[in-house]
Amino acid sequence: MYVRRLLAALFIMAQATVAQAATLTSTFTQVGADVVLEVSGSVDLTGYIAAGPDTGSGGTINPGLSGLSSGAAGTGDSYLAISGVGISGFGGVLTSTSNSNSGDTIVLAVAGAPFFLILPTGYVSGNALLSSSTFASTDFTTLALTPGSYQASAGNTTFDIIVGAAPVPLPAALPLLLAGFGGLGLLRRRRS
Repeated sequence: MYVRRLLAALFIMAQATVAQAATLTSTFTQVGADVVLEVSGSVDLTGYIAAGPDTGSGGTINPGLSGLSSGAAGTGDSYLAISGVGISGFGGVLTSTSNSNSGDTIVLAVAGAPFFLILPTGYVSGNALLSSSTFASTDFTTLALTPGSYQASAGNTTFDIIVGAAPVPLPAALPLLLAGFGGLGLLRRRRS
């Protein structure tokens, strides 16, 4: 009887959906002689205060101050988050400007409260964002970037900054799958 209840509970857990917070990922990759910054994901604006129009400068980074901008230079809407968990930096204090940019205007300052964002004008919470900036003929050391993974969060949004090779993520369902196999193993062992 216990095993049936365990299996029923595992089945119900497998059917449940877990609400996912929004994630905006900024990835720095060495591509030949260039460093490419790609920013993708979404932002949940719950917990943010609209601060009016502001100008994004295109591809600019300051790793020591946990700041970056990517995508086309232009006007967007700015937002502030009063609380959150910041990062102390993803490299040294050096401002670098990219040679080419494309995609959405995105500016992040995630050192700590207040967090500051510039997103495309009229951005709708949860919509997909995508931008790219290329820093030509340079490398991580020259840009004062420290390889690793960094994470900040404010409101319902997580900001991942990855410098270098991205870690392989663990599929969210894997622990549940392993628990299910364990339950089946217990059931089989009791029957034999």
